[in-house]
Amino acid sequence: MRWNDRSDWIWSEQPTHDAPVSLEQFTAAQAVFSGAKRAKVRRERTKHTYLLSGHVYCAECGRRMQGSWNHKRAYYRCKFPAEYAVAKEKHPKTIYVREDSLTPAIDQWLAQLFDDKRIDETCAALEAASGPDLAEQNRLA
Repeated sequence: MRWNDRSDWIWSEQPTHDAPVSLEQFTAAQAVFSGAKRAKVRRERTKHTYLLSGHVYCAECGRRMQGSWNHKRAYYRCKFPAEYAVAKEKHPKTIYVREDSLTPAIDQWLAQLFDDKRIDETCAALEAASGPDLAEQNRLA
């Protein structure tokens, strides 16, 4: 989350409610937190590698699916918490998709993109999508 710069804050001349903390408490807390380094959130490393990690989305709710290892196979799952279920009544509690059911279609698609007939077109599309490189940007600046 990004916080607004202090210079962008708007202070009311006539407060509409009692402050939850005094100005002195607020200033003291800001002094403490400004010098402290924020703890980095570290994700626990997984024992398994998922080929499509971060690229598989649930067809029911659009949320990113997470990797899961079951019965010695890689799966992607959408675990839908019970508190969300009211909003999406048709969404099952958990949806699983086997990774090996997705990869053949992706392999076929990639093979078509990079076959001899389309390789030049694919490379041109990749180059156009990447934009100017950093060295070129610096040279033009």
